[in-house]
Amino acid sequence: MKSKLTLSTLMACLIVGNVGFAAVTEVGGTTETLGAGNYQGIKVTNNGVVNIDATNGEVAFDGKEIETNLYYPIDGEKKYITTGLYVDKGNVNINADKLIFNSLEQVDTNDYAGLLKYNGYFVGDTTTNINANELYIGSSEKDVDNGFQFRGPNNQLNINTDKFIAYVGGTLINAQGDESGTSVVNFGAANDRIGYFEAHATWAEGETSLAILQTNEGNTINLYADTAILDGSHDEIGGVIGSGSYGTVNVDAKNLIIDGNICGTYGTMNSLDGKTLELNVTADNLSMNGDINLGNRGGDTGDSRNNRDSELNLNVNNGVINGNINILSKDSNNGVGDAVANINFAESGQINGTITVEGNDNDEINTTVNLGGNADMTSSSGIYKVTNGGNVNFTGGNWAVNEWTGDDGNINVG
Repeated sequence: MKSKLTLSTLMACLIVGNVGFAAVTEVGGTTETLGAGNYQGIKVTNNGVVNIDATNGEVAFDGKEIETNLYYPIDGEKKYITTGLYVDKGNVNINADKLIFNSLEQVDTNDYAGLLKYNGYFVGDTTTNINANELYIGSSEKDVDNGFQFRGPNNQLNINTDKFIAYVGGTLINAQGDESGTSVVNFGAANDRIGYFEAHATWAEGETSLAILQTNEGNTINLYADTAILDGSHDEIGGVIGSGSYGTVNVDAKNLIIDGNICGTYGTMNSLDGKTLELNVTADNLSMNGDINLGNRGGDTGDSRNNRDSELNLNVNNGVINGNINILSKDSNNGVGDAVANINFAESGQINGTITVEGNDNDEINTTVNLGGNADMTSSSGIYKVTNGGNVNFTGGNWAVNEWTGDDGNINVG
C-alpha cells in the first residue's frame, strides 16, 4: 500500500531541516516542535512558539531574507531582514548539543559588509531560551554579520552554554528598545555561569560605532562566565562594552581578558537628562589592553555629546590595565551629565597609562574617579591629568602619584 502524503507530513519534511529545502520556516499563532537540522531561517510571529529539541544533536541556522511587518519611514515599503532567527511577538526554546549560527557574509575587507545581516532579530514581546553544550557564531575573522538585534520592548534572550565562541562584525548584542528599559539579555547566570565565553568583533578599527555588548534605551545585558574574552575595537566609539544612549551592562567573570576599549562616552542624544549609563565589571583576574572612556568628550561635533549620567564600577581582585582611563564631563551643545568611576583592586594590580579627569565649570556636575581597594598599586605609572574641577579620591590601598598635571583639579586622600 502506498503511503499517503498529507499536508502535515509535507510540512514536517520542510520544517525538520534534514531534507535540505531552502524555505524559511514560518510559525504564526501556533506551537511547533522541531528537531535537529540545518534551518534556512525561522520566522515566529503572532504569539507563535517554536521548540527545537536536539539535546543529542546539532542545530544550525544559515539565515535568509525574511519579510517583516516593519516599514521604512520614507516610502512606507516593508522591510526585509536577513537573519537566521526572526521573532516578533513569540517564543523560541532551543535545546541542543551543538548550536551554530553560520555567517552569511565573509570578506577579507569590511566596507560595512554584513551591516544588515543578523544572527537573530527580535522585534518585541519575545522570549528566547537557548541551552546548548556548545554555541558557535561564525568561525573566523572573515565573518562580518552582526549578532543579535533587539528593536522594541519586552525582549528577553537567555543563553546558557558550556562553551560560547562568536565572530561578529560590529556587535554581538545590540539591545535597543523604546526607552521603556524592559528588555534583558542573560549570557549565563550568577549561579550557572558559562564555562568559556569568547567574542570577537571583526570589523576593522574605525568602522563601527557599536560595542560587542551594546546596551541602549535603558535595557540590561548580563554576562556571567568562568572565563570571558572580549576582543573588540580600540576606537573612542564602539569597543567591547558600551552604549549610544543609556542602560546597564554587567560583566562578572572569574578570568576576564579584554582587548579593546570600554566605551562610556559614545552618544549624541540631548534628551537623556536623568538617565544613567551604568557599566559594572567584576573579575577575580583581569587582563585588559585598552582604554576606559566615561562621560562626555564634548564639543559641538563628533560622537560624544550627551547629557546622561555615566557610572563605572570596576571591582577586581588581581589585574593589569594597559591603557588610559578618561573620566570626562566636557561641555557640549547637547548638555552634559555626571561621570563617576569607582575602581577597586582588592589584592594586586597595575594601571599602565594616564588617568585623566576633566570636569566642568558647572559646580553641580560631578566628575570623579574613586581609586580604592586593599592592593599595592604603586607599580602603576602614577600619571594624572586633572582639570576643571575634576576629582581624584584615594579611598583605599596603596597608590603612587608620580606626575600630576593641572592646577584646577582636586585630590583627596581618605
